[in-house]
Amino acid sequence: MTKHNMVEKTDGIGIFSVVVNGRKILSRSGESVEELIARLGFAGRGTAIARNSEILPRSSWKSTVVVDDDVFEVLAPQAGG
Repeated sequence: MTKHNMVEKTDGIGIFSVVVNGRKILSRSGESVEELIARLGFAGRGTAIARNSEILPRSSWKSTVVVDDDVFEVLAPQAGG
């Protein structure tokens, strides 16, 4: 293990953990917030994200890189009532 709990896999991609809605999730170095959220199925319209207790504008999701120990709260609309 290296600094910040990052684990190097044999393919050279750094893997580390982040928290999304209270659940520990693995992420890879270089993954953007947009990629992480899409992978978890939250990419629909009306989705809001807080990263480390600060609202993250949708316009910055693609350019914001996920880092070790990030904490995300994702609010997404749900159908039904």
